[in-house]
Amino acid sequence: MVLIEIIANIGARLVIGAAQLFFAPLYITLLGIEAYGLIGFYLTLLGTLLCIDQAISPAVTRVFATAQGEGNQIAIQQAWRTFHTLERLSLGLGVTLGVALFLAAPWAARTFLHTNALSRDTVETALALMAGILIAQWPSFVYAGALAGLRKQVSLNLLRSVGALLQFTVGVGLVYWAGADITGLLAWHIACSALISGAMRIQLSRLGGVVRTRSQNLLPLRALDWTFAIGNLGIGILGTILTQFDKLLVAKLAPLHAFTAYSLTFAAASLIPSLIAQPFLAVLFPHLSAIFARQDFPGLEMEYRRITQCIMALACPVAAAFCFYPQAIISFWIPNQPALADEIALLLPWVTLGMLFNTIMTVPLSLQLASGWTSLSFYKNLAILPLYFVVMLYGFSSLGPLVGALCWFGVNFSYYLFEVPLMHRRLLKSAMWPWWIKDTLTPLVLTGFFFWGCSLSNPIVEPGHGILWAVLAQTLLAMMALALLLPFSRQLIRQFVIHKFNRKTR
Repeated sequence: MVLIEIIANIGARLVIGAAQLFFAPLYITLLGIEAYGLIGFYLTLLGTLLCIDQAISPAVTRVFATAQGEGNQIAIQQAWRTFHTLERLSLGLGVTLGVALFLAAPWAARTFLHTNALSRDTVETALALMAGILIAQWPSFVYAGALAGLRKQVSLNLLRSVGALLQFTVGVGLVYWAGADITGLLAWHIACSALISGAMRIQLSRLGGVVRTRSQNLLPLRALDWTFAIGNLGIGILGTILTQFDKLLVAKLAPLHAFTAYSLTFAAASLIPSLIAQPFLAVLFPHLSAIFARQDFPGLEMEYRRITQCIMALACPVAAAFCFYPQAIISFWIPNQPALADEIALLLPWVTLGMLFNTIMTVPLSLQLASGWTSLSFYKNLAILPLYFVVMLYGFSSLGPLVGALCWFGVNFSYYLFEVPLMHRRLLKSAMWPWWIKDTLTPLVLTGFFFWGCSLSNPIVEPGHGILWAVLAQTLLAMMALALLLPFSRQLIRQFVIHKFNRKTR
């Protein structure tokens, strides 16, 4: 069941990631760099506001996963009552945030975004439309949390894949054939976001009663697990500051074309967590929550290490390719924009390393959240925040957007060094050194040496199809080598092959 859910998540992420990679250059060509920068600004804004949802959606996922782990009808009924309550709270928050953004649109267009090709009226209208997207999209987060907790990953990812393809393909058609500008594209995104949220709600209504929202089916707010919710909210707020402050600073102080390069860098590097880590982690959090509810600690350690090794086998080669061949990859992805490609290639190695360590650390974070422990992640972010602000504010004047990429790497690497031993003093004490040395450090070092040697011996230095085929071959070879070298991932491959063989011989 877990393997099927992981495959479903990987498939959906591949579809969404491929669509983003394919359509981003088309949007830049058809709309212009500044117009595409507005899309990047909305994604930054959404990422900033999502910290508020950290008190709701993860709580919904955990309550459903824990109820299924306990396996009794009373717990499941209580989970649905909790969901009904948090759903109404989430809908109210979404509308409130959307209205606030709509009212702030004139001020933001006038003082926050610096444009040359776009008029202020166009920017103001785009910001107002972003408010509509936010209201339409916000319910999907709590619905996705519920579907994940109910272990309905296949249907959830099918909805996400179809929605993404519809959003991108029709959007490009509107721009190319109907001549729509950025405001017309954003209007279509409102309709598409509402459609996805509605489809998720219908799916939940078939599973257990979203339609039954009378007051007797609601759980009183005082009865909710506020310790977990507030702790998760604190993690979300501080984490959002650390992940979004740099983007907001670049949007405020740099020209919009520089912010476009910065946001595209993070979009490219985000393929590592999006296509590799998140498919595993979307399954891992509810899965670990159910195991923790049964107090099966040997099984908990095995799943914790097994998922880590699988993620490392996939993520390390992709990260190494981005670090050793940034110019070749970006020039192929965004052709005919040499200045933009140069800006992205300068930032990409550091952002990629930060994404890799961020991906690694989401596994310990999932273990902490599955156990209901939120204080460690909260205090680690609180401790690092003052230094982060000082470096960002003083470093921007001399390094520009590069300081944001360096800070992103530094923050996530510090988590790897300091958070891991602190966590393992309380959870899975015997797993720290094996996790550190065998599960993470070994694949990191081996992959780095492999790509370093390949880069020295590779005779192709100019961007083009030749270097890309070479990079792809190196990446796939490194993935296969790590998957066979790491014991848990090798065991998973063997189980999958045996399962397929047994099915064919029946």
